[in-house]
Amino acid sequence: MLYDPKWEVQDITYTPQGLLAWLDQQPREKKYDWASFNCLVCQYLKFVGDSNWNNYLKVQGKGVGFALNKPWTFGAAADRLREAL
Repeated sequence: MLYDPKWEVQDITYTPQGLLAWLDQQPREKKYDWASFNCLVCQYLKFVGDSNWNNYLKVQGKGVGFALNKPWTFGAAADRLREAL
């Protein structure tokens, strides 16, 4: 059988795409506080069981504008992140 690297499972946990997949499962109207340790990215890292602060930077990907800009709801952040990708 021929091998195709596209068949390999890609780990998207620490990517903006992984964050977006998680955001799409959250209630759109749920609010978060960007200025706390319970910000959107922190909540995602807790969800995946990670407490390594360095992975915070990996998840941000193209920057934090999608999460930093208001309104601070999961739905609005998902829409902004989707646009950035």
